[in-house]
Amino acid sequence: MPIAIMVDWYGPFADIDTAREKIIDYGLEEGLYLAIGKRKGEHKRRLQYVGISQDIKNRIDPKKHHRLKFITRDLRLWIGELASHAVAGRPRFRQAVAHSLTVELAEWATAYFLALPLNKKSATTHRLDQWSL
Repeated sequence: MPIAIMVDWYGPFADIDTAREKIIDYGLEEGLYLAIGKRKGEHKRRLQYVGISQDIKNRIDPKKHHRLKFITRDLRLWIGELASHAVAGRPRFRQAVAHSLTVELAEWATAYFLALPLNKKSATTHRLDQWSL
């Protein structure tokens, strides 16, 4: 059964401190984050990585997150909050959102379909049929 996941994206934020301020202002906790920028030897800014966290504010720290440190120039961060999820074509009717599974599926789909270079392992090791939908 197909499902639809809608993500509200906030950004781009030019630095981590600004992104953290907005995360606090918006009251975000669990969600996605998308990193754009240049790695060593790259000449064009591009999508690099998508991740999930139950505490985004503390997760987007290059000192704590080993993949963000590979983006050496022109970093831009987007923060994603799940707006809804449901069976495709059906309205959500203000039901509680079970974020954990939905956030994981949103991360996997973003990494897989955009072929993000710093997500190679997670995009290829997860198989969509492993989740009970």
